[in-house]
Amino acid sequence: MKQLCILAISTALLSGCTSLEAVRNISSELTSASSSWKSVGDELHQSCQRRYQINDEIKNCEPSKASSDGIAAATEVLRIYFATLGAAANESNFTVDPGLEAISGAVSGIEGVDETQVAAVTGLAKVLSKLLLGAKREQVIRQLIDGEGERVRVVINSLLKEHVRTVLEDQLVTERSSLLTFYGQKIDQAGLNNEQDLRTICSERLASDRPILEFMIIRDFCERDALIEKRKRALAAYQNSLEKADQAMLDLQSGKAKLSGKELARRLYEVGDELKASVANVRAAFD
Repeated sequence: MKQLCILAISTALLSGCTSLEAVRNISSELTSASSSWKSVGDELHQSCQRRYQINDEIKNCEPSKASSDGIAAATEVLRIYFATLGAAANESNFTVDPGLEAISGAVSGIEGVDETQVAAVTGLAKVLSKLLLGAKREQVIRQLIDGEGERVRVVINSLLKEHVRTVLEDQLVTERSSLLTFYGQKIDQAGLNNEQDLRTICSERLASDRPILEFMIIRDFCERDALIEKRKRALAAYQNSLEKADQAMLDLQSGKAKLSGKELARRLYEVGDELKASVANVRAAFD
């Protein structure tokens, strides 16, 4: 039996090898999830770029690019955190990018971000960059879960779930409004002068016997509209994945006091399966 199994019991964070295996599993799922959250953050800039093509009032997309870069930094810090937790539980060697603190500084460029959210990311990055690679693995696990768990939850809940989701949801609504305005004149000429008509024609096979210009305009509108709807629907899966990630962190933090080793393992595997399903839906919509 690996030494880490014995040591894990003594930490009081995890009870036995079964729980340790569950931690390895949930860490892997959370590492994968953090990559999918980055793709949602990228959409802030991509949506702006699409609006820039059809709305003269959009002068540039530099603010949205800064926001997407900041979210990429935040999700990268989370990815490294979860990967490090998994490596420690797996008794594997782990290294932390020495430039992690500098990367995390981009978080302050997110539009509307607050000091608490910035501090959670930068503080977590600082701790990760200074982890003692020679430290005992159970000490690393204790530090990551007990010491940094709350910062992780702030990033998951306050920054990614509340702030990013709300901003992107509003931005997609604005994008659709711009879309309707841009195509309004041509759509009126085609006799489609209300939203129900638009949704009807987009849901049906577009007849190729239409005049070529009319056909191309309507096809372009429908493709753009479908992309917006796809992104909007996927936000529910995005929120669900973040809620599952938060539940996993809560279970890890409370395991030492409230859950037996078997119960903790069962809960972590269950949350991991649910998280995996939600992440698959996010990837299908945003990747």
